[in-house]
Amino acid sequence: MKVVGYARVSTGKQAEFGLSLGDQKARLQKYADLYDHEVVGMYEDVGSASTLHRAGLADARMQLVSGRAEGVLVTSLDRLTRSLTDLQTLLEAHFHEGGK
Repeated sequence: MKVVGYARVSTGKQAEFGLSLGDQKARLQKYADLYDHEVVGMYEDVGSASTLHRAGLADARMQLVSGRAEGVLVTSLDRLTRSLTDLQTLLEAHFHEGGK
């Protein structure tokens, strides 16, 4: 399966001292390798998950819309979004029958 990786940290400090963007990307690549997924892109953002309007997330979503990727890998759901409404929006836009 072709996938994109998506990593996010809330603040620059979290990027340095928490689970950094690099750490997240390494974990995503290891997971992809373990399950024979082809990573066609890695995207990242530094900022809040309170909105879906993030540059890295927009780039990852474009890979889905274009058909270059079939799925998105994240280290945990809260890296993608903290909103059930936004999660529903993503699922309906990209992962329901007839979506894309």
